[in-house]
Amino acid sequence: MSAGEYTLTAVDTAGIQHYIFGTNNLRQNVGASYLVDCVTGKWMVEALPPRHNVVDFDSGSFSGQQIEADELDAEVIYSGGGNAFVLFAQRELALEFARRLTRRVVLDAPGLQVVIAHRDFGWSAAPLGGPTGVMRQAADLLRARKASPRESVPLLGLSVTAACTYTGLPAVGTDDRRPIGVEPQAKVKAWPEAHHRLLCLVDHDLRGYDIPTDFDDFGRTRGESSYVAVVHTDGNAMSLRVQRVADRHPSVRDNRAYVLAMRAFSMSVRRAAVSALRATVAKLVESVSREDGKTLVGRVVELRDNKLPFRPIVFGGDDLTFVCDGRLGLALAAHYLKHFSEQELADGRCAHCRAGVAVVKTHYPFSRAFDLAAALCQSARDYIGDHAPDRELTAMDWHFAVGGLVRKLEEVRAEDYRVPREGSLCMRPVRISAPRGDWRSWETFTRIAREFQGGAEW
Repeated sequence: MSAGEYTLTAVDTAGIQHYIFGTNNLRQNVGASYLVDCVTGKWMVEALPPRHNVVDFDSGSFSGQQIEADELDAEVIYSGGGNAFVLFAQRELALEFARRLTRRVVLDAPGLQVVIAHRDFGWSAAPLGGPTGVMRQAADLLRARKASPRESVPLLGLSVTAACTYTGLPAVGTDDRRPIGVEPQAKVKAWPEAHHRLLCLVDHDLRGYDIPTDFDDFGRTRGESSYVAVVHTDGNAMSLRVQRVADRHPSVRDNRAYVLAMRAFSMSVRRAAVSALRATVAKLVESVSREDGKTLVGRVVELRDNKLPFRPIVFGGDDLTFVCDGRLGLALAAHYLKHFSEQELADGRCAHCRAGVAVVKTHYPFSRAFDLAAALCQSARDYIGDHAPDRELTAMDWHFAVGGLVRKLEEVRAEDYRVPREGSLCMRPVRISAPRGDWRSWETFTRIAREFQGGAEW
């Protein structure tokens, strides 16, 4: 290629929900989440050619060098929302990067699907931003490839093999004396580093307490303590906000400004998410008290082995998934949403978001619990779309799955929460930060709950 001719490479992962939440083994869930994060984080940086602009990816430190001015081989534009965009000085460098990254995934994260797309363009001839810019073209190509993935056919074993406890595929080793396949083995192997990363992030806020490493740490006793809450949060209209940044930089002259704006926006989302997570951990620690010789969290949940009943699984971007004691799920989700949505991102607007909270039995299939939380999060998204076309509203929905099998959310609410004349009896979703006088809010719900718990007369 001639001078000023670059290759834009886009990286994304596919099928990550099943990859992360397809088992009730917490170590595998956490390890899988960490491996997904590595693809557009640690491993991506390690696969780059020597001359690049990343100083410390975890802290969001970039050198400030520019590919068009400082003879870089590669410049990371941004990484966020599960995907990454990188500029390469030559197409061969981009192809070598793809080879190195995908080889790493095959070896260290078997079963994880990675999608990569390349677009060649002239820095002085084609705009990166704008509604039809190179970034949009690469993103569209990435989506098209994700929509029609190439199915892999695993080798089902030769001669006599043992079946993996978790997948049913041939085992390659053992975990706690149970046969384990290559994919679960990779997740378990990643567990210690994933746990260490979380501890480094929130260690100051823990104040000597620890984070659970197994679902048994949440308790297996009967009654209320046998429930866990699976909480899934997501930022509002993040893809639309990213496109608005692009639309503000539609010409070739805007290319450098667009790169800097996208990087700033991505890092501001990351800082807001980390800040909200740390604030949630700090709030949980502040709620610990001693009563009648017991150490309680929120005055209702007994602390066991000095471990807080709270475990983030997916974190660091605009979406977060965590598990906690069922009795703490709503309060912790509301606290996280409130803190996250109050922060201003690099585009000058607050980081509004939504959440779904599925409260289920401890033994409930984790993948289905997450699906329920995701459906509740979608319900909150629909509510936001109906009441705030600009998406500047934060809301939450929840459901208590007290039985075994659960019907689809819309079926449950259509059959169990609706009467002929009055219509729906369901107050949810609720706003987290609502205008004064709006009854369908978290503030109204908590006030009513306190009245019931306090035995006040009506």
